Amino acid sequence: MSVSQAAIGLRPAESADSYPVVVRLNGRWRVIACRHGVQWILQYRNRAETVARDVWRGRSYCRTREALIRVWTITLVLSIQVPRPP
Repeated sequence: MSVSQAAIGLRPAESADSYPVVVRLNGRWRVIACRHGVQWILQYRNRAETVARDVWRGRSYCRTREALIRVWTITLVLSIQVPRPP
């Protein structure tokens, strides 16, 4: 096993709450760099307070900054709840 493989083995899983975060967008969304440093991963929790609170799920996998901004913008727009007229 190489030194880099040994170092990777010590890092927590990408789905773990303790995985190093690039940016925490809010309680439900965050961005991490993948373990190999080739892409960013937009992750979410089903709810901010889940039973398995420390588990994050991958939503989008982006190799460029532009792609990350695009998927985050689309995700944000789709998550906004527009009130219905009375």
